[in-house]
Amino acid sequence: MNRIVALDIGGVCISIHPERVVQGFGLLRTFFHAKETLDLCNQLETGKITTAEWLALLQKMTNNKFSPVELLTIWNRMLGDSLPGMADAVRRAVGRGWRFIYFSNTSEAHMDHFLKTNDFCHLVTGAVFSYESGSMKPDAKIYADFEAQYGKPAFYFDDRQENIDAGLKRGWNAVRFHSPDQLDELLR
Repeated sequence: MNRIVALDIGGVCISIHPERVVQGFGLLRTFFHAKETLDLCNQLETGKITTAEWLALLQKMTNNKFSPVELLTIWNRMLGDSLPGMADAVRRAVGRGWRFIYFSNTSEAHMDHFLKTNDFCHLVTGAVFSYESGSMKPDAKIYADFEAQYGKPAFYFDDRQENIDAGLKRGWNAVRFHSPDQLDELLR
């Protein structure tokens, strides 16, 4: 039996706090959610622009108010701590023979920060990230990229219903994530 678990990161492994980015920039929420800003972040998260290009464009959009280091620091404030109990749930599942693969819409900048600060990433043995795939969930391409590398997972946990629905369309055993206890129970 396939013992692979596709695991989203934001809202599943860690808490996400976009409001911290808005506060850090000292900008109105309308700027952070403006189409131009969202498009720029989507380009970053699909690997269409590099982190350096994104920083240069964001610097220009904020009238050079921040250095690249400051922009990265503010951007990474979005990433919160591990969800309470998640490290233990993953550790127990690994002990029962499950293999975890990250499957996430994210940027290289966020992953660099996440992999240095997360308390259980050493238990995860692979990944499919949007910035490497060139596509973001729920686009079919990123699911196909996962299947090409790891096959269809035995379980897929994500907190966003549209991503779950895309997995279900491909025949994945996709489960909307609610808590580490839920994951622990399903992976017994």
